[in-house]
Amino acid sequence: LDELRVYDRARIGPNCQNTANQSFVVGDGCVASGNRASVTGGWQNRVTASDASVAGGAFNLGAGLYSFVGSGYADTASGRYGGALSGYGNVAGDASTDSAPVVAGGSHNRALANYATVGGGLQNLATGRAASVVGGHANNAAGLRGFVGGGYGCSAAGDYSAVVGGYAD
Repeated sequence: LDELRVYDRARIGPNCQNTANQSFVVGDGCVASGNRASVTGGWQNRVTASDASVAGGAFNLGAGLYSFVGSGYADTASGRYGGALSGYGNVAGDASTDSAPVVAGGSHNRALANYATVGGGLQNLATGRAASVVGGHANNAAGLRGFVGGGYGCSAAGDYSAVVGGYAD
């Protein structure tokens, strides 16, 4: 066989479900319910939004329009155009109205606003529009375009504020 062609929908693997149009599911117990969605591997991964994708890992969810979850465990991309690239328990967007939130990795990080970004670390939070936390632990960028580089317990609460790092700054 030279080529495999699948039209409409496909599923490969045990316990997979594909209820959408033009969608593709591979893995074990994975589900695609969004049109043109894809789950390309892993265990118990779900894509519920149209044009979204989960590449692998376990218990990941692609719930935002055009969202992407790369791998990891229990990561969620709910914001449209959002992405959770890897890690554990990360959340990119908490509403379908969030645009392009991104969490690159780490554990229990959350980017919950339009264009918010968390690079990695542990329990970091970016809630300001276009705010960023690069890494560290328990940092928060809440102001508009706020920035926290790293450290522990640092907060950039004011608009356009920045904290390079430190302890509880």
